[in-house]
Amino acid sequence: MHRFVAIVLMGAAAPLAAAQESEPPRRNLKELMSQRVKRGTVTAVANEIGLLVISIGEDDGVAEGAEFEIIRKDESVASIVVNRRDHKWSAGKVVQKKTEPRVGDVVCSGSRFTDEQRKSLLDHAFSFRPLKDEDYARVRAVLADLESDDIAVREKSVKVLGMLEGPASSVLRSLDPANLGAEVRARVQDALKELDRFNRMVQSPGLESDIEFLAVIDDPRGYERLKSILSGVRPFSVAGFPEKGAGLAEYLTGWWAYSKGRVRWNARDDRFEDR
Repeated sequence: MHRFVAIVLMGAAAPLAAAQESEPPRRNLKELMSQRVKRGTVTAVANEIGLLVISIGEDDGVAEGAEFEIIRKDESVASIVVNRRDHKWSAGKVVQKKTEPRVGDVVCSGSRFTDEQRKSLLDHAFSFRPLKDEDYARVRAVLADLESDDIAVREKSVKVLGMLEGPASSVLRSLDPANLGAEVRARVQDALKELDRFNRMVQSPGLESDIEFLAVIDDPRGYERLKSILSGVRPFSVAGFPEKGAGLAEYLTGWWAYSKGRVRWNARDDRFEDR
């Protein structure tokens, strides 16, 4: 889900997924969990007067009065408000700081998730697992209720799907729209939108969308998720999955850069496989 480079492992597109609205810009989970998006770096400092120059400007959509967070090693250093800009750079006044900003610090926009939001996101993402026959049976039973003319019954069925979280989303995406009536197809899309309150941000079912995040997250489910989705592909299927450690994220980053064209996502079994 260290050094955070946005690495997105995309599974095969599902039939119903293609009919959704256009997706937001791709972001890695580290940025998502804090709602911070890397925008640039600090290029000059004048700490004695509380001024910074940053590497983004009008061409990057920066407006006067915009506020940015200065980050170093994933810790907030300071906040600035832009009071001058050019095409390729901006200058800002430090309005809050924990320590002195430095050249090379990262410039981010956005604000942190609350603890409750963070827990909800992780609980949802870790709800994905290999699909079982009973998952298909439960979702298909709910689909019958989606056909009901009774609004209350339809609303209840959507809530039931929401309780199933990851498995429900995977099953719905695996359905062939040609086998569904027009009204049911529309209602399935509505259900997916509700289920995808987090998926639409991470852009992929489950936490396979950011290897580095999963390798270092302070949640034991992160490492177990990595092991679950990668153990079936080479070299891990032969040599075993590596133990958790400080070098795991860097190792997996290098492995993915070399191997991404050699694996494919199996949504039913919730894992990657060799092509």
